[in-house]
Amino acid sequence: MAERTASYKQSLGSWTTLDIVIVAVIGVVFGFLNSPFGLIYQSFQAAFGAIGANIFGVFNISPVLAMFIVRKPGAALVCMLINGLVQMLSGNPAGAITLGWGVTQGLGAEIIFWAVRYQHFDWKVMFLAGAWANVFSNFWTYGVYGFGGQSIQILVAGTVIGFFTYGVLSGLVALAIGKALQTSGVLRSFASGQRT
Repeated sequence: MAERTASYKQSLGSWTTLDIVIVAVIGVVFGFLNSPFGLIYQSFQAAFGAIGANIFGVFNISPVLAMFIVRKPGAALVCMLINGLVQMLSGNPAGAITLGWGVTQGLGAEIIFWAVRYQHFDWKVMFLAGAWANVFSNFWTYGVYGFGGQSIQILVAGTVIGFFTYGVLSGLVALAIGKALQTSGVLRSFASGQRT
């Protein structure tokens, strides 16, 4: 048993070439998808401020999905850094601001998986990863868009709304995608194809 635990801990920290490739691919694909989604996001935040910035909760699918598949420390953060860079280069209307979201969203998701030692990937963990990625990113969002001048009630309301919209539309959507990939058998070469 101790030998199996030691082997698991060793595999937890060692990335394969395939792990690196899939994290990069997910970051790039969702980076391109997030750029046109950014137009919808910008419309909401321009019209409704901090609350509008938290309604369209799809931007954290990639780090949560990457972690679900690879299950290695750093997967969520690296994926979101790539995502943010691709968004900036592919014409997201927010421009270089996307790099800040890459850092904060990646860290927010990463910290949830770290808290469960990268060993649990049920709906509660996936929901919280999507939700906390947004909570962390709001520190960046509220700062760069000048929402600090809005009332504390509005900022709290926006954060609470975002907690649930991102928990569902990012965390649970990533879980659904991951489960579908597991069922199809394409994840056999990854940690997620060997453990549920």
